[in-house]
Amino acid sequence: EYDVRAPLTVDASGFLTKISKEAGLKNPEPNRRGVAAAHIVRAPFYDQRELRVILEEGEMYRRVFPQGGDLIEMGAGVLPDAKIKPVAALNKRCK
Repeated sequence: EYDVRAPLTVDASGFLTKISKEAGLKNPEPNRRGVAAAHIVRAPFYDQRELRVILEEGEMYRRVFPQGGDLIEMGAGVLPDAKIKPVAALNKRCK
């Protein structure tokens, strides 16, 4: 059991929204789904205290989540209502 106090908490557990469900929160739009991809990579100079989420043009996002040690998870996703093609957009930004 955890007591979380923060001005903003993000459930980044993906499609299953495990954290939100365990906290008793309900997804108001369970059928809205985007597309995302992520990879864990070594980044020895990345500050493990820093989490980054960048929203681009309201249609897609990029994120970097520290994993401990010298590992980070880098990801990108296309939001459900985006007018862009998900696979093309992710390929373009993940090169």
